[in-house]
Amino acid sequence: MADVKYAFLPTNNNSPPFQATIYMDGSGYILKVWFNIYSQRWYFSLYDFNQTIIKTAPLISSTATHDINLTFNLFTRNSLVFREDIGFILVRDIVDLLQF
Repeated sequence: MADVKYAFLPTNNNSPPFQATIYMDGSGYILKVWFNIYSQRWYFSLYDFNQTIIKTAPLISSTATHDINLTFNLFTRNSLVFREDIGFILVRDIVDLLQF
């Protein structure tokens, strides 16, 4: 499976929160991204379709050479990666990344 890209450039002019339905390990989830005024940073939450929170954490951008898996230890086949430099949130297939 190729990377699935969701266009996202953090700016308060985008009318936060940003929301998208994503698929991780074959199941659907709701991804919400919002800006916290008090801490002056972006956060994300991942919900199942019953609105149960799976994870809430700061939205940390990966570099061009190293991915930061925002859902580490939650999923076995996919990772969630934010790349601010290209303006995308990515759902990456871990299996493809591990093959040499």
